[in-house]
Formats: sequence, C-alpha cells, structure tokens
Amino acid sequence: MLDIKFDITQREVVLDGGDFVSESNPSEQNGGILLYSRCAFLSNPQTGIGIEEIINNGPAQTTFELNRWRKQAITDGATLATWTATPSGNGINIETNISYE
Repeated sequence: MLDIKFDITQREVVLDGGDFVSESNPSEQNGGILLYSRCAFLSNPQTGIGIEEIINNGPAQTTFELNRWRKQAITDGATLATWTATPSGNGINIETNISYE
C-alpha cells in the first residue's frame, strides 16, 4: 500500500520536483501523524495529542497522552498500537509501534 508522504516535523506534504513523494509504509507515518498533529484527533479535531508539548511533563501526563494516542490509532483503523516510555536523563524516551495491516 502506498500513501502520500507527509513531513511530520514541517507539517506539510513532501514534494520532489513538483510531484508527490510516495510512502511505502504508511503505518509508521500515520502513527506519527496521530502523535504530533493536533488535527488528527478524530472525534474532536481542534484538540489532538500534540505529544511534543507534553513529552517531558512527567510519566503520568505522558502515560495519559500515549494512551489517548493508542485509542486514536485503533479508531483510525490500526490493528496494532503499542508504546513504551522510559526515563532518560531529565526527559522520557518513547518508542511506538503501529501497524494498519
């Protein structure tokens, strides 16, 4: 399955010479968009997760938001959505795994 590539950091569609760039594994891309985009919250688009705003606000807040992410991913059609968060220095290291297959 192919999807149009989306640059999550820049929040725009990726173009190359005026053509859309295709993404061969949209599962990771879709999961990332759910984590970083405020427009991706399906039932209330004006208040998405925006994980970058809470990632270092402590384990309780991170757990709350990542559980919201997992629920949104499943609502979006993911067949698998898991995460782990481990303390790293003064912050938290987060690993996600998502699949839409």
